Amino acid sequence: MENINLIPADRIFLLRWNGRRILVFFVSAAIIGLSGLYLIQEHSLKVFRGRMTADEQILAGLKVRQSQMSEILAGIGNITDRKNDMHTARDIVRQYLKGRVIWSSVISDLTAAAGRDIWLDDMQVLEAAGGDNNDRKKILELKLEGWSLTPRELAGLVTFMEEYPLFDKVALAGCELEMHGGRRCYRFEIDCEVAR
Repeated sequence: MENINLIPADRIFLLRWNGRRILVFFVSAAIIGLSGLYLIQEHSLKVFRGRMTADEQILAGLKVRQSQMSEILAGIGNITDRKNDMHTARDIVRQYLKGRVIWSSVISDLTAAAGRDIWLDDMQVLEAAGGDNNDRKKILELKLEGWSLTPRELAGLVTFMEEYPLFDKVALAGCELEMHGGRRCYRFEIDCEVAR
């Protein structure tokens, strides 16, 4: 059997040619479409990688802040521990000093109240028996001696001592006008009891 071609030769050539052109067109369109899809995916990956990098930097910054906050919290814990230790030490010192007189503070207060026109020469704290015959307890007596340029300054010192919470029964035991260092001054003695 023989094949008989009913389509003229130039038509077969045109059909093949048109088929190839259509095939090239579709293949080209497919290649362009796949290339565009690849480029879109590549762009999306770049954006995603950029976001991941930014998120990693933020995470690293947060980790640094977390470690700084941990150090701060540890420091606060240490401060709290030291504060508790200081409170404990303060309570121990208060218990130890309870009923005791801190004489450096008393001397500081007296010299501040005396001012420039009074000189304190001598201060004695003596233990003496006090109270009734039935209730014998020891009391502290304070004797303060010094010089004053004016009676007004001396009266101010006596008033200060009367108002001072540590002193009871403040009395001006003596006051005489004498020459001291080429000046006329009042030699005084103040006696009082020390409250406990």
